[in-house]
Amino acid sequence: MNKISDQIMEGMKTAMKAKDTVTLNTLRALKTALTNTAIAKGGLGTPLEEAEELAVVRKQIKQREDSAEQFRSAGRPELAEKEEAEIAVLKQFMPAELTAEETAAILETVMKETGAST
Repeated sequence: MNKISDQIMEGMKTAMKAKDTVTLNTLRALKTALTNTAIAKGGLGTPLEEAEELAVVRKQIKQREDSAEQFRSAGRPELAEKEEAEIAVLKQFMPAELTAEETAAILETVMKETGAST
């Protein structure tokens, strides 16, 4: 799997060609957040682990979820929709979530292997 930073650069190129400003601006903001995290870690150009990159993406999603909630409570649904569109772009960089059935199957397997009853 490509690192998130590589995927961002490809996504930016695609968004520029498609003139998709929401995606382009979201990816630019994400790239900036990753750069700031790298600088905080050890200076410009410091490589980030995949887990660190995912943490930055999660943080960006959380910020936009909070903003969307505040915009909705303030009666600004158009701004909330913009934030939700950005969340959709960011979620592309997150690994797929397990379904409830997949989680239950994993738990059953672990319980059998360890001999746990609950």
